[in-house]
Amino acid sequence: MKKIVLLLVAAMVAGLVTGCGSSSFQPDQTGISIQTNGSIVSVIKESLDKSYYDQTELENMIHETVDAYNESAGGDWVEVKQYTVENGMATLEMTYDSVTDYRNLNQMKLYTGDLTGTQNTEYQLEGTFFEVDGGKLTGQTTDAATILSGENYNVVVLEEEILVEVPGDIVFISDDVQLMGEREAKAGESTQAAETEQQETNASGIPVISPEGTAETDTTETQQQESGNLFYIIYE
Repeated sequence: MKKIVLLLVAAMVAGLVTGCGSSSFQPDQTGISIQTNGSIVSVIKESLDKSYYDQTELENMIHETVDAYNESAGGDWVEVKQYTVENGMATLEMTYDSVTDYRNLNQMKLYTGDLTGTQNTEYQLEGTFFEVDGGKLTGQTTDAATILSGENYNVVVLEEEILVEVPGDIVFISDDVQLMGEREAKAGESTQAAETEQQETNASGIPVISPEGTAETDTTETQQQESGNLFYIIYE
């Protein structure tokens, strides 16, 4: 997450951000939901720490950043909807009027649209893709050229390692995306690794879970290796 998102979470901890209402997108981890009208719902989850903030300075930074963006964009395109703090976990919900607003404010790569729109851009399809049917992997793989020669599906392309909900059934995911359901996938987790872990869990009967924030060395190395990667979630 970029500075504005972390800043808003910090503000939430300090009790500076208020809001009302919430969407039906209620994930148990940080993620975004792509809406049919092109808007984006963002839910950020962060563990609280014991850091202390200068409340006045922090509040000013938040208002200056958000207000400056909305003013430059010519409208109130980004809104903080709701926050909760429960059992040491802070949850912040925001809405973005468009993918452009999300990209600009968070300074992160994100594309939502059809496959044709990715051609000859930084979001162009690359790599190996896993076929999905009915919310399950079929075991079949294909390449970008084959996908592009077929139906002009919709696609989400992003660089953040977060959960993504799409408004249609997922039909392909890239190798570095883990399928979570018919319309949800987690960017930044290898499909092959997830399959292997599932097999090992079934064999032993004891799942081994590595929560976010643990195994610091391994996580850092993985992020460094994948820092330049784009993740693809293709849906109909």
